[in-house]
Amino acid sequence: MFQLIFWIAVAVAAAACLGHLLLFGPRHVGSDLAGVRLHRFGFFERFVHALTTLSFLALALSGFAASAVYGERLAGWMWVAHAAAALVFTVCVAAMVVMWASDCRFAPHDWEWAKHFGGYLGGNEHVPAGRFNCGQKALFWFVGLFGLASVLSGVLLVAPLFDVPGQSRVFLTHRYATFAFVLLILVHIYLATIANPGTLRSIITGLDRSCVGIIV
Repeated sequence: MFQLIFWIAVAVAAAACLGHLLLFGPRHVGSDLAGVRLHRFGFFERFVHALTTLSFLALALSGFAASAVYGERLAGWMWVAHAAAALVFTVCVAAMVVMWASDCRFAPHDWEWAKHFGGYLGGNEHVPAGRFNCGQKALFWFVGLFGLASVLSGVLLVAPLFDVPGQSRVFLTHRYATFAFVLLILVHIYLATIANPGTLRSIITGLDRSCVGIIV
């Protein structure tokens, strides 16, 4: 059953991204902002983000290769790789929360962004935003929420505290929380690359095009 849900949800997410691309096309910064470069992320922030990305990919590939492709639970060397990546991922997500929680507090101007969905629903094409726009702040808190659910349920799978029915619910929580996490990050990757060309550069080089309300 999970395999069917997994592939249907992935197909829906891919179709949504394709529909967005066909409807709106790639978003480019206007000529008045084309030359703007701001130092947005320091080396440590970029290093943590890179480690988070790599550990996330290792977790997603090892976890869902077993459950979504083969319909089995993790075992053997893949379980070892999954557990090692989970440790790195946990530390990195905690570091990201510490680094960016203050910058990701919602502010009054975020309402303007949300009202026009970053310019996609009318209004100014480039909605003013702070260091992070409303969409990025929402992504941050969802990452924290699903990351916490994934980590806690993963720990309870390694160190069981409940009876068999309770552990089954923990397993399902872990499976679907991590799955929601994967779908969220897939959309984030699309928005940070194809939908907004050049945005990915900011987390690689630390230099951003501007602080306009781009959705990533």
